Amino acid sequence: MRSVKLGQELRRLRETAGISPDQAARAIGRSRSLIGHFELGERVPSKSDLIVLVRDLYAVHDEETLEGLEALRTEASERSP
Repeated sequence: MRSVKLGQELRRLRETAGISPDQAARAIGRSRSLIGHFELGERVPSKSDLIVLVRDLYAVHDEETLEGLEALRTEASERSP
């Protein structure tokens, strides 16, 4: 499932950056529980939330990684009811 793979990658990037779920939630103005839902693949982040989390907060600037995450997000969004 694409959303689970995306969630796993978001968690890995967050932990690598040394960011807590609370810090991630504050950065996008959302709840800590929503970050958990993203990371478990239960919810799909918006494109703007994904960019803020990955590029701005987790400091990932590799275009290939960013494009891959956006592709996963798009595919997961299309499959979500």
